[in-house]
Amino acid sequence: MDLAFLGDSLLADQGSLPGFTASASSHLSNPMVPMPIPQDSLAAGDAVIVTPRTCTWITGMMPQKAAVARDKPLLAQSEHKAELIRADGVTDVHVLTEATESNGVQLIKTV
Repeated sequence: MDLAFLGDSLLADQGSLPGFTASASSHLSNPMVPMPIPQDSLAAGDAVIVTPRTCTWITGMMPQKAAVARDKPLLAQSEHKAELIRADGVTDVHVLTEATESNGVQLIKTV
């Protein structure tokens, strides 16, 4: 069985977003690398992992989130972030723990 987890923290075109303020590289646009798949392939993922770096889903910096189905499994880094994502209309939100299983795959959260 093939599974695809989307884990890009921005899901945006290379250079389409501003740099992170108060960082040494704030002058560099984000994302700094191109997406590894075409944007129209986003809907094909089996689940989405919202990364802790900026939690762009919540801050609104993730322009392609509309391409992700609202009923697709989404893994958040904390219950607080999961609640914020649910408030955005996503219906299948789970909290990523030290040992989470999704679609038969064990995911291990590291710090």
